[in-house]
Amino acid sequence: MAYIVIEPVQVELRGGSVAEITAFDPLANTDQFHGQIQSQSSTVPRSWDLNGTCRDGTQEINIKTSCPEFLDLKNMVFSYRD
Repeated sequence: MAYIVIEPVQVELRGGSVAEITAFDPLANTDQFHGQIQSQSSTVPRSWDLNGTCRDGTQEINIKTSCPEFLDLKNMVFSYRD
């Protein structure tokens, strides 16, 4: 699967921490955003859909959908679809 790599964008998560989005896939049906979360001991790769829901994650690592950076990322995905 091919992703479009972008400069890292930090987004707020519902649990109060921050994730870094480093790529997106505008043609994907799910998991449009790809990045990572820094845990206590390591960096964990994660992916999210257009609703900010993290695949195989808890509510705390879903993206806050009101986060301005996330809204910008969503707009970028939609611009590639048009």
